[in-house]
Amino acid sequence: MDETNENGALDGDFKVWANFEHQLNTMFLVLSATNASADSDATEARHGVNDIHMASLLEACRELDSWFVKKRLLLATQRPDLLLKDELDHLHSETLRKEKLASETKAKVRQYTESIRIILEQITKDLSHQSTTREAYE
Repeated sequence: MDETNENGALDGDFKVWANFEHQLNTMFLVLSATNASADSDATEARHGVNDIHMASLLEACRELDSWFVKKRLLLATQRPDLLLKDELDHLHSETLRKEKLASETKAKVRQYTESIRIILEQITKDLSHQSTTREAYE
């Protein structure tokens, strides 16, 4: 990415990133500044300054987001093969996730089935023991 064009002006891509970086650094400086005057309430003064710088930072974030959307649109229109590759990668990862989920569900079903089988064996064993005991008393 070129930082300047043939006229020496900043390239649009670089300008968006530089503005974002500048606003972020300014916000960090404001938040870390400790030199408030003794006459004013420090939190009120910093709050007002923070609002101004926060608005500038949010605007820079919006510009950066817009830049990413434009680049994504350019890639989608000029290089549809990259868009298809992204979609295929997403589908592959989704397939792997669902296969893992299916195997975990199968394992739980096996565990529940085994638990139910053990409970049924215990109940039938108790019933046969009760019927044998009844026959002995009659």
